[in-house]
Amino acid sequence: MDLNNGKVKSIFNEELDRERQFYFLSVSPSTKLVFYIDKNHKTALKDLQNESVKSFPSKIIKANQLAGNFLWSPDETKLVFMIEDLDKEYNYSSADYFILNVETGDTKTFLKDQKEYLFVTNINNDSITLSNQERYSLFDGSKIK
Repeated sequence: MDLNNGKVKSIFNEELDRERQFYFLSVSPSTKLVFYIDKNHKTALKDLQNESVKSFPSKIIKANQLAGNFLWSPDETKLVFMIEDLDKEYNYSSADYFILNVETGDTKTFLKDQKEYLFVTNINNDSITLSNQERYSLFDGSKIK
């Protein structure tokens, strides 16, 4: 919504919006970029200023999974998020945590098959802090001691 004039503009094709083609998305803090995962489990990044879309080749989410806990690095070059595995009753069973390099599309797993549900509580330009106070490198996903 444009706060100057109250007009609402769709960030995606209005037909796709009506058909609910997008399952998960995250808008960058500057509101210049939006990362999304569509209903076909494809990931992409849309530049909201020039309308360009960069698709990423890997499918990181499958059926019976949810994406969430998105958090952008302050310089908007990295996006941290989790993919939750759900059991047959659609309850949380475990999660993998990822770092996406927005410029290259490379995705690194920094925590795999985590049984305890953890939140990303802080991110800066070099590290990630989880709700259990563990810290990980934003560059290679290694645990910081």
